[in-house]
Amino acid sequence: MEKMEENERKTAKRGTKGYFHTKDIRLYYEIYGKGMPLIMLHGNGESHRIFYRQARELAVKYQVILVDSRGHGKSVIKRRKQGIPLLISDMAEDLVCLMDYLGIGKAILLGFSDGANVALDAASSHPERAAAVVSVSGNALPSGLYRFVRLFIMAEYLLTCILEHIPYSLKLRKKLIYRRQLAGLMLYSPRLNADRLGQITAPVLLLAGMLDLIRPSHTRWMADMIPHSDLKLIRRATHTAFLKKEKQYMNYIWMFLERRVPGGQSATSFSDIK
Repeated sequence: MEKMEENERKTAKRGTKGYFHTKDIRLYYEIYGKGMPLIMLHGNGESHRIFYRQARELAVKYQVILVDSRGHGKSVIKRRKQGIPLLISDMAEDLVCLMDYLGIGKAILLGFSDGANVALDAASSHPERAAAVVSVSGNALPSGLYRFVRLFIMAEYLLTCILEHIPYSLKLRKKLIYRRQLAGLMLYSPRLNADRLGQITAPVLLLAGMLDLIRPSHTRWMADMIPHSDLKLIRRATHTAFLKKEKQYMNYIWMFLERRVPGGQSATSFSDIK
């Protein structure tokens, strides 16, 4: 309890919004509420803004930290590294470095889509830093996506690789490089095999839709490989159902957190989230 209060004082000193800098990136974050830290991680091509409604609800009990992954939203990759591939493993390391910067020893990691992959990667590489993981529509390997989805992404990746070498305007070329990076992120990440998933020690909730972009058989395999996992496959739910049927998804998340994560503190409602 004393350590948690000390962490809250450290984050309070840094304010509710800010940037964390390394030699390669500038990472944007926002902090809401009090209690056990809960970090929310968005999907491919998105930003922290997709979580404002869920964050308002969770901040009643938790200290919610919203983060823009490298190359997304307000987070930027510095000039000399702007063309490099985006990798889930790098984003997971960014997350751990941000936790160090904010003085957070352990946190609940809640991710959607690629954000779920980041959460699982971080919990595998640094198991001592995850109090729990909520993976919504995540995958452990690129092959977890349906084949037709991977073929579509591959076509986009190859097309942008060709087009970015044509002498367009600098602004258009940057857009093409960014599209190539986003497509490459889904084609080549994550790389969480059975051994890596087996290293996760925190309780894990795997939520996915039966009509998801992720094959249900892959999600079931993930649940078999992760030692302390709960699995919920939701009928008639697509990949983006978390953002459209949020009440249903949030009910499952609250039940999991209350049952599997001891020590959560109550806090005042945080009404000023946008």
